[in-house]
Amino acid sequence: MQTYRKTIQDRKPNFRGESGKLFLVRCFSCESKTGRENWAPAVASGTCAWCGWGEKGKNGVKHKKSIKKI
Repeated sequence: MQTYRKTIQDRKPNFRGESGKLFLVRCFSCESKTGRENWAPAVASGTCAWCGWGEKGKNGVKHKKSIKKI
């Protein structure tokens, strides 16, 4: 089992596959309370179609925004 760093996106209905890949169903970076629904074809990419949030930021560096308490 792989370990991964939790992000602001690691809450339901978003989920991670067996390899740790994030499936971004709702973006909590766009709308922090309920999340903004992601465009269906973008869910598997792990990137928000609206704000561009992705598991990896520019130049492949991971985002530093992490969750504190849900």
